[in-house]
Amino acid sequence: MSTVTVTRSGRHNRFVVCTYLLDYWCLGLKDTIGSRKFERRDYTYRP
Repeated sequence: MSTVTVTRSGRHNRFVVCTYLLDYWCLGLKDTIGSRKFERRDYTYRP
């Protein structure tokens, strides 16, 4: 099993994020989390 996260920059300092759950052994897509919109300040990593 593996998780793939795809991020695309949008307009007005926003990002669109989609997440997929993949299964290696059955060679298929198991689950998806639809697109979510974030502003740049929410998406920035803060330790």
